[in-house]
Amino acid sequence: MAIYVDPSFYVWRGKRWCHMVSDVGADELHTFARRLGLKREWSQERPKASAHHYDLTEPRRAEAVRLGAAEVTQRELVAKNYDGLTRRRERGELPQR
Repeated sequence: MAIYVDPSFYVWRGKRWCHMVSDVGADELHTFARRLGLKREWSQERPKASAHHYDLTEPRRAEAVRLGAAEVTQRELVAKNYDGLTRRRERGELPQR
């Protein structure tokens, strides 16, 4: 399982947040999110979001890293998510462009 979190914290509703993605697929992302206590409906998906991800608060980010998520730069996170979209498209899970 390849789950990634970025360091690009932004402030919203008085808390600092980051993003969590998977380069393997949505199922792996949702499974990992459940381990963090996140609800499936909190997932950010297209077309509302630019990429499939979860938003994490700082404490949940720390827990994700403790559970095995890799810390990457924001640029690396975008690339990992793009790689994941490409793999899902190749497996027929997403429409071809």
